[in-house]
Amino acid sequence: MKKLFFLLPLLGAVVLSSCGKEDDPAPDKSVLKNAIVWTQEKPSRLRLIDETWADSLFIGAYTKNGMMSLQIDFKGTGTYKLPSTGDAIYYILNEDGSIRSNYDLDRQSTFSEVVVTAFNPETKFVKGTFKCALKKSYMNSDTPDQEEIQITEGIFEGVINKI
Repeated sequence: MKKLFFLLPLLGAVVLSSCGKEDDPAPDKSVLKNAIVWTQEKPSRLRLIDETWADSLFIGAYTKNGMMSLQIDFKGTGTYKLPSTGDAIYYILNEDGSIRSNYDLDRQSTFSEVVVTAFNPETKFVKGTFKCALKKSYMNSDTPDQEEIQITEGIFEGVINKI
């Protein structure tokens, strides 16, 4: 049930489009996934559930065959250690867009974190970095996917929109 509540805002974020304008050019949208560069093909989605800037911030990164989603209990700039202050999910997608494998945050690892390096409450601009350790929790394919994934050097930047 917890995953369902985590997925609903993610699905809402996918449906909604970003309405804000970035002040700076977008940085390279790449992360290392097990030492392999994973470059997102669409802009990150940044959504906030509560407009008081004191609730869950959802960060989504997308490629044709993968989707990364992070959620933190947002309080402004700072380091958010996962899982104590948030969660992460990574999906490997089939060519038709259906989920092939699902990876959840490794709750035993102390490696995972989101670092919000800049936040402007007036313009709602936010940027930062992330890294996380994930374990496979679901597979809907005969394709053998790795049991564990480590995401490093992730970056996000953009204007937050409310859900």
